[in-house]
Order: sequence, then structure tokens, then C-alpha cells
Amino acid sequence: MRNKLSVPLFVLAAAAAGAAQAFTAPEGDALIKHFLASKKTPDLDPSELGKALVDLNGDGKPELVLVWVQLGPTYFYNHLTVFIDEGRKYRTLTTPLAGEVRLLGVKGGVILIEEKTLGPKDPRCCPSVVRQVKYRWDGKRIQKLP
Repeated sequence: MRNKLSVPLFVLAAAAAGAAQAFTAPEGDALIKHFLASKKTPDLDPSELGKALVDLNGDGKPELVLVWVQLGPTYFYNHLTVFIDEGRKYRTLTTPLAGEVRLLGVKGGVILIEEKTLGPKDPRCCPSVVRQVKYRWDGKRIQKLP
């Protein structure tokens, strides 16, 4: 099942002076393309659902936030991945997401995701329970906030 909701475009929230040596939008797009290609298998086809280029930890360098899906023949898996620029390489942290998802935005280092999941009487085609879930990268892992 593919998310049909609109997805946000890159948002550059880092200070211009601090972001001079960090990701640029074209570099981020190329990195996402390479990352998703590495996740492709004969049964799984990865696809971008939303992305943002933001400073998650206040160090003046933006991190790349990606919400993506692996589509299978009769199933899908949604994920949230943060790309951290470590100079000559990128470190990625990934956590699974539930239901149909979309990236709502990032504010103050908090990643806001909309999840749409099945209610108790929903048919498999039509999830109806919508909630907003918050995540934060703590420098080591992606944590779901209460």
C-alpha cells in the first residue's frame, strides 16, 4: 500500500554560516538515491515518502531526515532514517514506523510523523486511526517521544 499523502520538500533550517561544509540539497538527493538503491531486492522496492534537511542537534550542521517505504508484493514497511555527516562518510540510523506515514516536519530537533493505522473495525484497505508521533535523535539513536 503506497502513501498517497503529499510529502514535504527539503527545508534548510541550519544557519547559513554553520552549514557551509555540510549537506546541500543536491547532495542529499544523491545520497537518498544511493541509499534506497542499496535497499532494493527482488521482492522489495524502496521509495521516498518525505525528507528534510535540518539541524537536529544544534551544532550548526544539518542532518538529513528521510521517511521511506519498502514496498513488497502484498505488504510494506515504513522507516525513519537520519543521515549524520561525519566528514568523509555518513552514518545512518533507522527505526521502523507503523501504518501509513508521512513526514509533517521537524521543529526544535523533534521529527513529527503522522501515522495512520487500522482501527478495530477497519478493513485492511482503509486505516482510520490518525495520530502524530514525535521522534528525536539523541546523538546515538532515534527515540520515540511520549
